[in-house]
Amino acid sequence: MGKQAGRPKSGIYKRDRKILLSANNMEYRILQAKAEKSGLTVSEYCRYAALHGKVAQALSKEEVYMIKELYKIGINLNQVAHRMNADGHFSYIADVLRLSSELKAVIKTIHK
Repeated sequence: MGKQAGRPKSGIYKRDRKILLSANNMEYRILQAKAEKSGLTVSEYCRYAALHGKVAQALSKEEVYMIKELYKIGINLNQVAHRMNADGHFSYIADVLRLSSELKAVIKTIHK
């Protein structure tokens, strides 16, 4: 027996499910431009982004609260550093600036 003629069976690769995606005109134009730049159709681009894109996990209320508190501490540290600089207390400025940098690093780590 020879090869079968016609289209091969699609099996598990058949895309028979539809997902409705709503977008305004600007969003759609952005999707079109990104898809074109990638050499994909809008559907292919959206499928790839949905399956392989990175979605950040939402922060808990407690995490949001802690980040806000860290920001407040950072602001206070900067105010202290400026006041010390203005009053001529240069010996402590390096310590305050170091603490401020460490605080910023912690906040940056939390945001990842």
